[in-house]
Amino acid sequence: LSTQIDTMKCPSDGSINFFYQTSGNLTTDLSDTSTSKNAMRSYIYNRGDWLRTSGNNNFARTGASLGIIRGPFGNGIWFKLSIVTDGTSNTLAFSEAAITPRNNATTIRGGVVTIAVDDDLMNPSLCSSSKDGKYYKNPLPSGVVTGNAEVGFMFDGRSHAGFTTVLPPNSPSCFRSLAYGWGISTPTSYHSGGVNAVFLDGSATFISETIDAGTVSNIQGADGPSVYGVWGALGSKNGGESKGL
Repeated sequence: LSTQIDTMKCPSDGSINFFYQTSGNLTTDLSDTSTSKNAMRSYIYNRGDWLRTSGNNNFARTGASLGIIRGPFGNGIWFKLSIVTDGTSNTLAFSEAAITPRNNATTIRGGVVTIAVDDDLMNPSLCSSSKDGKYYKNPLPSGVVTGNAEVGFMFDGRSHAGFTTVLPPNSPSCFRSLAYGWGISTPTSYHSGGVNAVFLDGSATFISETIDAGTVSNIQGADGPSVYGVWGALGSKNGGESKGL
């Protein structure tokens, strides 16, 4: 966990190689004397285009929930390629998550916000409206706070270890909580204009942050085609929309 693997970190993420944990607090301060040092990774997996499936491990593993994990991966679960009826060349596997210093959590790329709402079908427009240029708004709306999406090797089950195809690349990320809460986890990078992504057929491409993502006020149901345009369709594994780039 404390050995940084070069190929797991994008060169555009700069010199931050570790974050340290002391008494539950995370930092990227290299002078920290913490006993817990965690290596970083720049890559996250596709959870699909439905907010609720970024819930906790137990939720994702229950039999009743398997049919409503719209992406190829979830917390503690993955699917055979035969289930990907939308086609492996039309379904995303992995993308990027920008690494940010702990003291710079207000940036869209690398920072996240938590939204104190109880409705687990959160309208994506609430998350989208927290953006002000490349930063989250200051002040943020009531009940919204900033945090960091530290993507360490040990955090494969966290909500921000995967991404949702709801808001387009380099948009805000918003969670019910930073632990295992559901929410919108958006791919981000320090590349100009978008993110790199890998499809389930092994092909890689650059996806523009201006990709068609439908309407931000849409709320995705458990079944049927994605309501988030081409971007949403690339996230669902069997939504019945074989849209490609």
